[in-house]
Amino acid sequence: IQQSNQQLQTENDKLAHQARHDELTQLPNRNFFYQTLFQIFYQPNLQNTALLYIDNNHFKEINDQYGHLAGDAVLREMALRLKQSVRQEDFIARLGGDEFSILLRNIKHYDHLELICKHLIECSKAPLSFDQQQIHFSFSIGVAFSKCATTPEDLIAEADNAMYKAKNLAQGWYITP
Repeated sequence: IQQSNQQLQTENDKLAHQARHDELTQLPNRNFFYQTLFQIFYQPNLQNTALLYIDNNHFKEINDQYGHLAGDAVLREMALRLKQSVRQEDFIARLGGDEFSILLRNIKHYDHLELICKHLIECSKAPLSFDQQQIHFSFSIGVAFSKCATTPEDLIAEADNAMYKAKNLAQGWYITP
């Protein structure tokens, strides 16, 4: 009975992980991101939190030129590089398609966010080697401070709008004022 219970618990843990994580990148998925954001949003130290929305630039062209397997490889590499470029306590998720988000806590200064954005943009500069080809990719980052939002939905909208503004800037990132 004990062995059977252990097997059931292991299977339940595996299913719970699958329900909350993206299969391709193994990052938390959109639903897990929303759960975490809503949980964090109503905590007392919220004003020190920032939300980053990240979108791959020209991802359709990568898929068209190199194929969908290469596109998947770019998404996996992007997830790895983003994860390696933030602190362990930061929450990174794949929202779907070529969009990712990062929740940064304990951010006290605008300058700190600027450095983080520059560092994240820098991590995409090296091409990905895939199937004996060098694939260059980049992304744009929109940032919103939680203190500028009254609801989690407002924060998401601000970060999303900032990301679209960032797509038009040479630096690749935009932080809402």
